[in-house]
Amino acid sequence: MSQARKERRVYQNWLKKNNPKGYEEMKSADEFQGKTIHKANVEASIVSQQEQLEALQTRMIVALRKQGKTNEEIDAHISEWIKNIKIVGLSR
Repeated sequence: MSQARKERRVYQNWLKKNNPKGYEEMKSADEFQGKTIHKANVEASIVSQQEQLEALQTRMIVALRKQGKTNEEIDAHISEWIKNIKIVGLSR
């Protein structure tokens, strides 16, 4: 365990004994901050994944056109591909 974590735990225990209301406020603020950070990370992940999927879709379309597929066949292929994609979502 790191020194900073030990010091934080000691402070939390002291605060819990001497100022329970302050301890509860600190815990709720920490929980809110954690949820905010998690949400930002998930949103960044979604944006990154969307960019990767758009690039992959473009490469697929180009490859299918080189094979001589029609627009209808390309659309059908892309639709099937999209059905099988798992997109990360907000879990909290």
